[in-house]
Amino acid sequence: MKNPRSMLNEYNLEIKVERPNHYYARLLLEDYAGQVSELTALTQYFNHEGVLFKKYPQVSKVLNEIGLKEVSHLNILSKLIHLLGINPKYRVIREDNLRVWWSPTYIDYEENLLEIIKANIQGEKDAIRQYEYHLSLINDKYIKELLKQIILDEKGHIEKLTEIQNNIKNGISYDLNYSSEKSNSSNKNIIKRQEFTLDEIQQKYNGENGNPSYVVVDGIVFDVTNVDEWANGSHHGLSVGEEHTDSFYSCHGQKLDILKKKLPIVGYLKK
Repeated sequence: MKNPRSMLNEYNLEIKVERPNHYYARLLLEDYAGQVSELTALTQYFNHEGVLFKKYPQVSKVLNEIGLKEVSHLNILSKLIHLLGINPKYRVIREDNLRVWWSPTYIDYEENLLEIIKANIQGEKDAIRQYEYHLSLINDKYIKELLKQIILDEKGHIEKLTEIQNNIKNGISYDLNYSSEKSNSSNKNIIKRQEFTLDEIQQKYNGENGNPSYVVVDGIVFDVTNVDEWANGSHHGLSVGEEHTDSFYSCHGQKLDILKKKLPIVGYLKK
């Protein structure tokens, strides 16, 4: 007879738990229907899809695909919470047993394309951080495997969204009404490239206190804010907010196009 606490999901992993555990269920309720949760994420993605579908159908399609993946995550969490012994209602249960019901005020209701992408990148980062924290508290091998798969999905979402963000910052328009005869400066979703001094980069774009993270190579200023390899403020011993031309060329030769394809260009060093 099939284990009633076992079923397969899209990862070919069984949705089951070692034993009921209300503490674990309460942790998962935060991922399920808290402020940072799958319910918030999928609702926000579908809201943004509706806002963008007419003018930016390519981006809208990506948001729809990610939103559907978040629905899948919600479904998995619902089953796990139930198996752990709590009804998966759309609320969290605090330590004092107060029920806090999910609220539509959790959603970031943006309308500008670039702000929508930025909001969802941040939402994915917040979700990953919360999942990783809960992983450190949960000692159930079946739950841990499923959460690790969900985290991989969220990281994939960041990659897709960052690609769109980079294209926008580099002047690629997703606007169906955009004419090639219009200058980039007429499109409010394209960031105008600026000129910076190295002192400005070091003081204002060093990733500290919520500031963006920029690096300079061959006079070009690149934004590495959403690049995982630079998440801790450095990469292979190189710090954000600095000029790294010699280090880049010593490692990659004259292949500057590698960076131009991968990272958004936000400006140039003043001569």
